[in-house]
Amino acid sequence: MPLSHAVESPSAAGTPKPVSVGSPVNQQIYLWFTVAVFVIGICGNIIVVIAFMLFKKLRSLGSVFIVNTAASDICVGLLGDLFIIVGIATKGEYLINNDSLCVMSSFLCASVCIVSVWSIAAASFNGYVRVCHHLTYSKIYNSATVTLMLVAIWAAGILILLPTVFGWGSHYYDPVLMFCIPSSTSSVSYTYFMVFTGWGLPFVVIAYSFTRIIWTVRTSSKNLKKDEKGKHDGTMFYDLAFK
Repeated sequence: MPLSHAVESPSAAGTPKPVSVGSPVNQQIYLWFTVAVFVIGICGNIIVVIAFMLFKKLRSLGSVFIVNTAASDICVGLLGDLFIIVGIATKGEYLINNDSLCVMSSFLCASVCIVSVWSIAAASFNGYVRVCHHLTYSKIYNSATVTLMLVAIWAAGILILLPTVFGWGSHYYDPVLMFCIPSSTSSVSYTYFMVFTGWGLPFVVIAYSFTRIIWTVRTSSKNLKKDEKGKHDGTMFYDLAFK
């Protein structure tokens, strides 16, 4: 099925959608804000990748997921922010008149966004296993398994968006964002599927991992204080009884 068929037709909604909305001043503010976000995001994430490459102490198995998050965020900037800039500069004409480009930009940007979120979830779960199950950490995480996890994360980002190419869900040009995004109305079932698998599940993993880490650290801290208090009381008893 051609990619252009995956674009939601404005006429299907009843009335044609405007190419752009908002005053020229607001569009200029939006443009420069997007440029700033793009520059800061790209530079910041490149620094993360360079630091990982230069400093051996940062090259742990867990930090690989952080670098993967940085790499996917760079892709978000290149595929998302740049197309928004193009959309603003051309008042949306360039994207709305190129169905295939609209679908491709929306598909790829949404995919790498999902990769970014799942990378954060993977980093969180890695920290959870390291803190809460440190004895089994080396059995779960090694070079081979981490590589497979990274491949699975990138594959998931693509597979979650793949149904839109075959008619389950679609993409459309949003005149407010002046960018092409997945449609939330063309297929409600697909919207639920994408939100659940692309954002819901990883956020559950993140919440669970940090909750368990915090609980484990607090519990360990309380136990340590009790042990120190017990040793202190024992020393005082010895001093009083035998000195």
